[in-house]
Amino acid sequence: APNITSITTLPPTQGGAVVIKGSNFGSIASAISIWYSINGGSLTRCPTVGIVNANTDISCSNVGPGTGLSNIQLFVSVSNQNSTTFATSYQPPTITDVSIPPTNGG
Repeated sequence: APNITSITTLPPTQGGAVVIKGSNFGSIASAISIWYSINGGSLTRCPTVGIVNANTDISCSNVGPGTGLSNIQLFVSVSNQNSTTFATSYQPPTITDVSIPPTNGG
């Protein structure tokens, strides 16, 4: 059965790619399904699975958006054999710009 050991790339909060490290994933992307839920919501199937390194590293093209510490639960299915569920979160937020508002005297 497939086994998830870590998530090497966390998705950004706006949603995006995730890279999953583990074993027994195989080398045929069409035989692999990645499923996830956010904060206990409904299961969603990853739209596109990619092979990063055969058997050990796979990617999901787009985990949906969430907020900072949202709990993402995911599992991998390979030829109808499921991994155990693995919990992760989104990337921490980053500040990209700070604007100082104008002050009005009075």
